[in-house]
Amino acid sequence: MNQPELILKATGTQIKLRVLATTDLHHNICPYNYYEDRYGNPFSLALAGTLIRKLRQDCNNSILLDNGDFLEGTPMADYFATQVTPDAQRRHPMMSAMNTLEYDALTLGNHEFNYGIPFLQATLTGAAFPALSCNIATRKGASPTEDTLLVAPYTILTRQLTDAAGNSQTLKIGVIGFTPPQITRWDRQKLGGKLRARGIVEAARAWVPQMKAAGADIIIALCHTGIGQEDGSTDTEDAAVPLAVIDGIDALVTGHTHQLFPDARGPVGAKIDAPAGTLHGKPAVMAGFWGSHVGLIDLVLERDALDSWRVAHHQSAALPTCAPGISGTEAKAAADPAIMRAVGRDHQETLAWIRRSVGRTTGALHSYFAMVTDNPAIRIVNEAQTRYMRDALRDSAYAGLPVLSAASPFKSGGRGGPQHYTHVNAGRIAMRHIADLYVFPNTITGVKVNGQMLRQWLERSVSLYSQLTAGDTGQWLFRKETPSYEFDIFSGITYEIDLTAPACFNSRGIEINPQASRIRDLLYQGRPVSDDQDFIVATNNFRTGGGGSYPGELHNHLVHQSSMTNRELLLRYIADAGTVTPDWSPNWRFAPLGGTRVEFETGPGARRFLSEISPMNPTDLGNSSDGFARFAVSL
Repeated sequence: MNQPELILKATGTQIKLRVLATTDLHHNICPYNYYEDRYGNPFSLALAGTLIRKLRQDCNNSILLDNGDFLEGTPMADYFATQVTPDAQRRHPMMSAMNTLEYDALTLGNHEFNYGIPFLQATLTGAAFPALSCNIATRKGASPTEDTLLVAPYTILTRQLTDAAGNSQTLKIGVIGFTPPQITRWDRQKLGGKLRARGIVEAARAWVPQMKAAGADIIIALCHTGIGQEDGSTDTEDAAVPLAVIDGIDALVTGHTHQLFPDARGPVGAKIDAPAGTLHGKPAVMAGFWGSHVGLIDLVLERDALDSWRVAHHQSAALPTCAPGISGTEAKAAADPAIMRAVGRDHQETLAWIRRSVGRTTGALHSYFAMVTDNPAIRIVNEAQTRYMRDALRDSAYAGLPVLSAASPFKSGGRGGPQHYTHVNAGRIAMRHIADLYVFPNTITGVKVNGQMLRQWLERSVSLYSQLTAGDTGQWLFRKETPSYEFDIFSGITYEIDLTAPACFNSRGIEINPQASRIRDLLYQGRPVSDDQDFIVATNNFRTGGGGSYPGELHNHLVHQSSMTNRELLLRYIADAGTVTPDWSPNWRFAPLGGTRVEFETGPGARRFLSEISPMNPTDLGNSSDGFARFAVSL
């Protein structure tokens, strides 16, 4: 993969400042695939660290920032959250790794709160640099600057930098942090009402002037937020574009959505220049996820007529940390050795933990075809959730209601690449396989819905599929970038999906075709579900907290919420069973469309299991240019 040419230069008394950034690391420290127990993870901070050190060597003046979502995402993260309490004697491995690279600051992302506030605070004690967020408070005041904040709102880094003539100049670099305000809904159970959030833009309008008054020469917005709509509301989840309007902000580091910016194929808008990497004319960057890229903003700074520093020129780039298809041996060799030494003990303890046996399975559990047909890997999660919810409500007023369950195929390719699929072979189930089956540390919740709400839930779920023309061939079933965590698969009911109908909702969960209906033959125990029929649905805190923008304001219908993770109840379910047998009886299917052939992409490992979709008459179309396996099937 070619790196963009970094050509920006300073002259005379100008200063060239290089801003380097990581985002959405999700605890990928080592280039190790803990789900498969082998080296070969193509993305990690250790691989990014090698590039970071080179980029720093190539520029006299640099700072290094992290844009959040660093604490959750791998079995090592779960090991530390459940088995170890970070303290002065046992630093959290992510802090050890970041300290090794000499980060200058980080902001908090939404996933920093998945394990609760005490664990986050204990983790941050090991950081040799400040953690920032100006819009997350333990107590709200009359204005954002009067809030009692969880961490510092900003920092001002006073640096002696070298100008182009070789002279030393003092620069005060302001860095301000922003967190998605939706955390108070998404992690309501873990946060217990202890935090308050303000909109990102509202907080920026209050704090940026204060930073200027405190002497900041330039200000970098370290914002865990995506590049959304130009006219988005001030409290939107993806607020980078309206944030760029704020006077005084000179550059933006964005993230949260796991995308790349600059990107020739990126978002388009009057105020968004994706190829150049600017928002409202200001330099911005988004560096992918898991350490796949290092974000770079080069700023050439000069003094204006008022003797204030201003950005004269700029260049942004999202630089890939390694070549595609890197082998396990290559990944291990390319990793930053100082990081690997710093977390060596943590890595070895994690390996011992993930290798513990918890049960057995008589057949393989995988997600290669989870978007194409009903899937045992999702079914086992739903069975565990259903059992838990029935037990939890046994002595409640809801004990007599039918219990359904909804779960998503979290590992189904997408931006994670062709290896990002659940795959548990028949035989022993170890701790690493539990994490493979349920990736996120969500907690179990239950909601009471009626038949009408259930149908809308399903319509939102199936909106990720393309609208098809019956009888045509060569149509795409869904885009490989489709976020599979927004596809809920239900157990306890049966239903068909008619893809000749338009989607009722768009990708943001907005109803666009109110009269549309893709869900056909929605049955409970063989009988049609009526609009006023009541059910309990076992799901997770992300979904009931608004994740995926599902209709019905599910948080208003909670009947049960627990601090127990969905992964933990899955572990207990398998341990109690001893041996599980994959269930192939279908809960859902596509409505038959005679003569219709559709194409989709999945992981190359799917070829071992083609017999599972033999009724769909699959044809192997080879691999795509980026390594996904392509298939055509009949509906």
